Amino acid sequence: MGLLVKAKKTGKKQKKSFEIRIQIGIIWFLFLVVVILGSAIHFPWQNFSTKNISTLVLSLNEEIIRGVNSEIKPLFTNALLIMDVIQNTFESSIVDINNKQEREQFYLSLLKANLDFTWISFGFPNGDFFGAQYDREKDQIKIFNRIYTGVDKLSTQYIDFYTKTNNDYKYYSSSIDEGYPYYSIERSWYDKAVKEITPVWTDIYKFSTTGNAGLNTAVSLHMGGELVGIISIAFELKDISVYLGNEIKIGGTNDTEKQGKVFIINKRNQLIASQNPEEIQFKTFVNEDGIEKKSLRELNEIENPYTMAINNSILKHEIPIDDLKEFTYEKYYYPETGENYFTTFMPAFKNLSEAHKSLRQLDWIIATSIPDSIYLGEIAKNSFNLLIFLLILLIVSSVFFLFLTKAFIANPILKISNQFTFIKNFDLANIVYMHSYIKEVNILSRAMVQMTHGLLSFQKYIPTELVKEMISQGIEAEIGGEERELSIFFSDIVGFTNVFEKEGNKLIHQLGEYLSEMSNIILNQKGSIDKYIGDSIMAFWGAPIKYKEHAVLCCRAAVNCQRVLASLRSQWSDEGKPLLFARIGINTGTVVVGNVGSIKRLNYTVMGDPVNLSSRLESLNKAYKTEILIGQSTYEKAKNEIIARKIDTVAVYGKTVKEDIYELLLMKEDLRVTDDFEWIKYYEKALNLYKQRKWDNAINLFKKAIMKKEQKDYSAMLFILYCKKFKDNPPPPDWDGTRIMRRK
Repeated sequence: MGLLVKAKKTGKKQKKSFEIRIQIGIIWFLFLVVVILGSAIHFPWQNFSTKNISTLVLSLNEEIIRGVNSEIKPLFTNALLIMDVIQNTFESSIVDINNKQEREQFYLSLLKANLDFTWISFGFPNGDFFGAQYDREKDQIKIFNRIYTGVDKLSTQYIDFYTKTNNDYKYYSSSIDEGYPYYSIERSWYDKAVKEITPVWTDIYKFSTTGNAGLNTAVSLHMGGELVGIISIAFELKDISVYLGNEIKIGGTNDTEKQGKVFIINKRNQLIASQNPEEIQFKTFVNEDGIEKKSLRELNEIENPYTMAINNSILKHEIPIDDLKEFTYEKYYYPETGENYFTTFMPAFKNLSEAHKSLRQLDWIIATSIPDSIYLGEIAKNSFNLLIFLLILLIVSSVFFLFLTKAFIANPILKISNQFTFIKNFDLANIVYMHSYIKEVNILSRAMVQMTHGLLSFQKYIPTELVKEMISQGIEAEIGGEERELSIFFSDIVGFTNVFEKEGNKLIHQLGEYLSEMSNIILNQKGSIDKYIGDSIMAFWGAPIKYKEHAVLCCRAAVNCQRVLASLRSQWSDEGKPLLFARIGINTGTVVVGNVGSIKRLNYTVMGDPVNLSSRLESLNKAYKTEILIGQSTYEKAKNEIIARKIDTVAVYGKTVKEDIYELLLMKEDLRVTDDFEWIKYYEKALNLYKQRKWDNAINLFKKAIMKKEQKDYSAMLFILYCKKFKDNPPPPDWDGTRIMRRK
C-alpha cells in the first residue's frame, strides 16, 4: 500500500491456548453422541451393504452397456441399409452410374439425410473415384470426381462445394487439382470388397483428410455379371466418443473425475472410442517388412486409471476378449489409486439379423470401469435410514438448548467480534450497540461503543489511512520520517481578520461550514490534512499513501474548492452572511514527511523548502489578484491534466532562486466546448516580450490578451504598467524579468 509510518510493535507475545467457539462446542458434543451411538449400528450393517454394491453395480453396468450398444448399432446397420439402397438403385438403373449429374445429386441427397457418415463413395475398376464427403468443421458437403490418368497412380480431382444456406446445402464453388495422388483400386476398402459378394468392414485407420480415426464398410456392385465398382461408406469414430462423453454418466454426478467410464476396445486390446476423444490416438511402428505403419494405441499405453484397470483386469483374470460371447465382469484393485474397480465387458454386436451379419467382422467390445467409491454412498444411505429415529430423538432433545445458546450468547458475541473488524479497518461508522439479554454481553458491547467514540475523536486529528495502518498492525507511532516527493496545498481566507473583527463569534459557524466543505473536497481527492491554522488549511498529497498522480489530485482539489466556495457565497448572500474568498498556493517537491514532536505528543506533518514555497505562493495571489497559484514543479507534473498560464517568474521572499509560477484556471476534464483560453497564448507571448525589453510589442499583446479574455485581467494590466514604467526608466543591464518579492 506504500504507507509511511515510523512505528514499533507493541505488546508481549501471547501464549497460544486451546479455545473453541460455543456453537462449535455444541456441534462437537452432538457429533460425539451421534458417532458413539451410530457406530454401534453402522458397522454391523456395513458388511451387509457392501455385498449389495456388487449386485447393484453389475446390474447398472449391464444396462449401460446395452444402452450404448443400442445407440451405436443403428449407425452401422444404417450404413449397411444405405449401401443396399445404392446397390439396388444402380442395378435397377434408377440412377445411371455413368451420369455424373444424376449420381452427384443422388449421393448429395443421401449424405444430407445421413450426416453421421463422413463419406459415401464409389470406386471404379479403371481407378476412377466418385464420392460425397461431409466436412463437420465447416458444415460443408464436397462432391469428388477423381479421373485416373493412368500414369504414376495420379488422378485429376474435381471438387464441387456445397455450403449450408437456409437449412439446405447449395452449390457454392468448384476446384480442379491435377496430378492428385489417388488410385481407388489400392484403397483397403476396395481391395477387401472386390474379393467378396457380401459387405465387408475395414480395419480402423487414420483418415488423411481429417486426421481422425475411422473405418469403411464396402460392397461390390455387379451388373450383367460384370464388376461395375465398389460402393463404400466411411465414418469417423470421433462421433462415438462424443456420444459417450455427452450421454453416458455413471455415478449420478456431473464431476467427470468422480464418474465411471465407458470404452470401446477391440480384440487386440486397442482403444477405439472413449468418453474423452483426445485419448483416441495412433502410434507409429515398423512392421516385419520394415514399412512404417500406424495403429491405434493399446490400453496399456494410455496412462489413465480407468483404462489401466480394464487392461490389468483382462490380464489378471484372463478374460477371453478375443472370443468374448457374453457379458463378463471382474473386480480389480488398482494400487496406484488405492481403489477397487468394477470392470465389465460385452460384445458390441450381438443377436444380429442375416442382413447385418457382416458386423461380426468388427471385433468390438464395450467395456466399463467404475471405482466402487462411487457407490459407497449407498452404504451411508442405508445406515442413515437406520439412524433416523435415533437422530430425531437426539436433535429434538438438543435443538432447544442449541437455539438458546445461539440466539442469546453465540450470535451477539459473534456480531460484536465482527465489529472489531470494523475497528481494525477504522471503519467506525458501522459500529453499533448490540443488545443482548445476557448482561456480560451488553457490558462488552457498551465498552466497544465507548472505545469507538474515542477513536472517532482520534481520527479527526491525524490522517485516517495512517490510523488504519497503526490499528491493523498493532503498532505504536514514534518520532521519525523520510524524504518523499509530495504536493503541498495552502489556503487562506482573504481579509479574514477584518471580517472576524466585524462579525465576532457569529463567524465561527460559517467558518466551520467553510472548513468542512473544503476538507471534504481534499479528502475525496485522497489528500491528507496536516493542520488548520485559524482560517488556513495545510494539506499534502502522496503520504501516508503514495499516489503517482499526487500533483493532479492536488490541483483538482484546489479547483473544486474554489468552485464549491463560489456556490457557498451564493448561499451566504441569500442568508445575509459575509462573503468569503480564498487564495490557494500549491507546490510539488521532495520534503521530509513523518512524525514530528515530543515523545508524548506527535504530529504527522511535512517539512522542507517546497512547503515554504507553497505558503509563499498562497500569499503571492495578492500581488496578481489570482485565486490559485502553482509552482513550476507542480505545473510540470500536472500540465497534461490542467489549464494554466505562466503568470510570472519570481524569487520569493528569502530566496534567490528564480521560479516560474502559474495560475491554475481549470482541469481539462471540466473543459466545456464554449470555453476559450486562446488569450493565454497572447499573455505568455507578451510575458516573453516583456523579459526581452520589447515594451511596445508586449503592451500590444497584453491588451490583446485582455480583449480575447473579454474580462478584466489584473496581471495583464499590471504588466502593461510595468512596461510603460520601464519604457521611460529602463531596468539595469542585469535585469532578466524576474520579480523579487520583498515580503512574505
